[in-house]
Amino acid sequence: MKPEDVLTIMQITQPLATLEHAKAFIAIAADRGLTPFQEIWPIFSETKKKQGDEWVVTGIKALTFKEHYSVQNRWAQKSGGYSVPFRQTEHVSRKNRYGKQEDGVEVTVGILTNRDYAALIQMAGINIPGWDFNEERKAFLHYATAFVPNTHSAPAGWSIADVARKRAEEQALKQAFGKEPSQSREIYGRAIAVDAHEAAALMYSPEPRAALPAPATPIIEGDFTPPSPPEPPPFDEDADAEMVAELARQAQAETQADPDPLSNYDDAPFTTPEAAIQWGMTSGAFTHGQHAKNAYNKLRDEAKPQDARQMAQLWRRDVAERLRAKNAQQQL
Repeated sequence: MKPEDVLTIMQITQPLATLEHAKAFIAIAADRGLTPFQEIWPIFSETKKKQGDEWVVTGIKALTFKEHYSVQNRWAQKSGGYSVPFRQTEHVSRKNRYGKQEDGVEVTVGILTNRDYAALIQMAGINIPGWDFNEERKAFLHYATAFVPNTHSAPAGWSIADVARKRAEEQALKQAFGKEPSQSREIYGRAIAVDAHEAAALMYSPEPRAALPAPATPIIEGDFTPPSPPEPPPFDEDADAEMVAELARQAQAETQADPDPLSNYDDAPFTTPEAAIQWGMTSGAFTHGQHAKNAYNKLRDEAKPQDARQMAQLWRRDVAERLRAKNAQQQL
């Protein structure tokens, strides 16, 4: 779109908009790869002055931008997808930023990414004692809440609850996936992985590219014969047999020295709960740090140990049982 056309649309809602505002809006939309007035809109912050009993707009203080919900949803789908296992809608009354009480709809949603769901499915297949799928899933949800007053004008075919739900989902998706990177950031990310000429082709016009020196090309004159690979050493049957026997003796000694990797730990307490959780992760009993943390907290709440030493004993015994169950499942 031309700046003049963008300015004409802007001045419908903000008569004080200028051509510079239109050019800035076009530049931001181009860098984000979004269509003006369809996927991104300008938001003006106004300066006002009171004249009599009315406030009159005297200028524009700042220009910001609002992206459509579909932009964040598209980025979430490109990043692996998600589901919404939790949604709660309530009619509440609360004070706004001006201190006035207003009624409206409050919606809370919980987003679960597909990659976290896949990790939960893998954990469910291991058959760990005391592991509960629904309890573990709660720890992986990304929650967000949005409130919309009843005085808000919803789009045609939408209710106030629909607007609040979309806003809450957008905030939860930003928590789970972050914002979509701009076009310039994506170009820069690709450019740092290539040489100077490929980077210039991505980022610059032909004029600055012509100033770069020509790429170096190897010059090989005459016939080129690649060097022959070195010949392997002669086969020594006695030496190879002795090496195999030595490796077998080492493996047998290691197996006899420590048949159970958890049997050598004493009952000394861990320095912190985080250290105990990290120890459980390094033992191989858990595939995700959140699973280890949930298991530790559940054991502590149910067993109610008297001191840190007793908690360390219970935790080591619990990790050992999980390892045995995991090994038995893998052998089936």
